[in-house]
Formats: sequence, C-alpha cells, structure tokens
Amino acid sequence: MFYFIINPKSQSGKSLELWKKIKQELETKKAVCSYVKSVAQVGISQTTSKEYQKICPEYRYVYSRYPGHITEIMKRLTASLQPKHIIVVGGDGSFNEAVNGLRNSHIHKLSFFPAGSANDLSKSLGLPENAALLLARILEYSDKPGTQMDIGTVSFSQNGRTRKRCFAVSSGVGLDAAICQNMNTSRMKQLFNRIHLGSIAYLIIGIKQLFYWKPQRAFLWIDNARQPLRLERFLFMSAHIHPYEGGGFPFCPRADYQDGKLDLCIVSGLPFRKIFPLIPLAKQGRHVGKDGVLNLRCKKVRIVLEHPVFVHTDGEIPVKSKEFTFKTKDTRYSFL
Repeated sequence: MFYFIINPKSQSGKSLELWKKIKQELETKKAVCSYVKSVAQVGISQTTSKEYQKICPEYRYVYSRYPGHITEIMKRLTASLQPKHIIVVGGDGSFNEAVNGLRNSHIHKLSFFPAGSANDLSKSLGLPENAALLLARILEYSDKPGTQMDIGTVSFSQNGRTRKRCFAVSSGVGLDAAICQNMNTSRMKQLFNRIHLGSIAYLIIGIKQLFYWKPQRAFLWIDNARQPLRLERFLFMSAHIHPYEGGGFPFCPRADYQDGKLDLCIVSGLPFRKIFPLIPLAKQGRHVGKDGVLNLRCKKVRIVLEHPVFVHTDGEIPVKSKEFTFKTKDTRYSFL
C-alpha cells in the first residue's frame, strides 16, 4: 500500500498537474484507488503480495488543506507500527512538514515528488524530473531498504516556551531566512513559478533584502566549546544536511546526509560592497574559502544575536528570535 500526500498549492498549483500525471501512470497499471476524504480514514491498510504491488500498486491519496496539515496526516499515518510507504508530492516545505510529523522513523519509508519553487532536496539527490521515471523507480525498489538520511533540528524560545522543529535539507538564521520570509509572501514567487523560474525569484528577492539588511554582532558556540566565536557584521548562518538552499545555491557543497553532522555556511564581517560579488560565486559553490565566508562541520551549534531575526526550516518560517540551537537527531529516516 502506497500513501500519497499532495500539497495542491505547491508551485502555485503546479503540484496538481504533477499529481495528475502520477495518478494517470498508476491507473494505467490498473491500480486500485481509494480516495481519502479525512485524516481519520488514513491508516487503513490491506495486504497484497510484493510482486503484485509492483505491477498493480494499491494506493490511497489525500490533499493537504492548510499549513501544518501534512504534519497532522503524517502523525496519524506513522503512529502505527505497521510499515507504510508514504510519498509526498509538493515542495521542500511540504517534505519538511512530513518529516516533522514522522513517527517510528525506523519502520516507515518516505519518497518525494518535487513540485516546489526551490526543489533543493531533489537537486541534491538527483531525482528524475520525469514523473513516470521517478514513479517507476519507487515501485521497482519499494521492497528494498531505503537510504538512511539524517534529520536536523533547531530549538528556539517562543512565548516563554522552548520549541523544536526538524529540517531535512537546511535551516538558517539571518538574511537567508529573511529572503524565505519575503518569498513566502511575495506575488513575484507565484509569477515566476508559473513560468518555471522560481530560482530567479529567490535571486531577485535576495538582492532586494540585502539593501534592507542591518548587520549585527553574533556569538557562536560550536559543539562543546566554552568560549564563543564572535562575529561582527553578521549576515547569515545556514546549517545543512544537504548541500543546496534557496533554489540551487550549494552553500555547503560537501554536506553529507549520512555523516550524522551539520555543515555550516557562515557569512559575516563584510562591507556591503563585497557582498554582491559573492552571489554568483555562491551559485557555483565557489564561495568556499573566500573572505568573510566560513564553512564548518559539527554536531551542534548555538547562536545568540543582538536583535531578533527569522529562522527558516527548509524554507518554512516558524519564528523570529535572538537565540537558536541546531543539532542532528540520533534517529534517521528511510528515503526511497
């Protein structure tokens, strides 16, 4: 049994077009479809042979209806110890919601059809752009163990309580999160998504945000360090499981999703005029080692800033705060 979760709003509705192609492929294999109308219905399973699953896969699907809905669906689906293969159709943010709702990660498997404006996870994993090819791969290897991937977490204080959020690709504080915040509320994103140029929107909004950004001082504690690293004119810090962020910028080109560590890209100490030349270099991964750019690898990092800034998790904006702690989880998830 395959469980599809579709975010109909990803890439300004392009995910619906992708789902139609996937569904058509499934129907040509004479799949049995049972439309799930409520979260309460999700989780009912039937047993079929592995061989039959590859030829005529049985599946169910549900559309997410509001922000956070995918997390709720995932909690319901994965609370059971009966193994399930769950496939998300949406953007990196949709997959982020799925990871945040994942329970019993050692039992269930996740797959992903990219239908977002950034698709950084897809780029990192080299997933086929052709829906039929990707579906064929998933069905062919459905009975095989998935690839074990790390999960990152970021903790922060909100309304006097400590909150934690997972991320599958990257999480960042500072300018990159401000760009994500602007992207999520910008009409430009919808316009460029319609013509399949979502990464250009990231670049344009990024340049605009540079003019509004006010550098500040930041302090970093790497792993178990007692003394912090002091950063003047802090611009941003991103913590990575996978190399890419912001629509294909390999901020951490050596990031390994199986090493149990975070790769950090930290930009600080630069006057305004020296920031712009870094942008085309960052797009090609040639920013590493340049003045003002620090790349580190660690299991934990705590950052404290003078003024509150946004944080993003796979492009989603949960909060604005002055202090954040990034870690890798002890558990992984199985990706196919």
